[in-house]
Amino acid sequence: MKHFLLAGLVSLGLVSSAQAGFMVTIQPSSDLNDIVWTVSWDSAPADSFPLTWDAMDPATGSTIATAPWGSDNKWTILDNVGDPFGAAYANAGNAVGFGDGVGGVVSSPGGWGVGPDHDVGSAGDDFIMFNTQLNNADPWPSTGSFVLTVPGANLSNYNIGTYTNNPEITIVVTDTPFSAVVPEPSTFALLGIGGIALVGYGWRRNRQQAA
Repeated sequence: MKHFLLAGLVSLGLVSSAQAGFMVTIQPSSDLNDIVWTVSWDSAPADSFPLTWDAMDPATGSTIATAPWGSDNKWTILDNVGDPFGAAYANAGNAVGFGDGVGGVVSSPGGWGVGPDHDVGSAGDDFIMFNTQLNNADPWPSTGSFVLTVPGANLSNYNIGTYTNNPEITIVVTDTPFSAVVPEPSTFALLGIGGIALVGYGWRRNRQQAA
């Protein structure tokens, strides 16, 4: 089951070819009821030793479920990313976060989670990403992306701005609502639609001439 995840990773194109690393956008959902994380990367993240992750309440930062994804989940961390996360997410080194399938959180593709970690000192916050479906022996995908929706959350525990303190990651916190990108129709699809229209026009013209 875990290996099927790799086939589902499709880049959203949020990171240009000239910008290596991670791009993270945090914003309200279109109905303003949830928080949406959009995460993409174009270079394989570094491996960390496996950890057991707990689920976090998005409003308070407290733990709401212990080890809901089992033990030894694959994860990676980017530290000193600036100050995008509020004090409620000061986790004091605990492995807690928002992950797919627990507390109404949904990731697309499935299996992904994030751990926002506010640093109360001067070192800067940490961004943590974990996966509940990859085997620990599996390498991280060298490129990929996911969208994580955290229900019942708002921006009160985030600081609006763009954070580039760590050159390997850019984090954007914005109050602009999330809007899913609708793919443009392909050239072949447009040609097919045009061909159907021409066939229909010819059929109608032949009927008119026959009448």
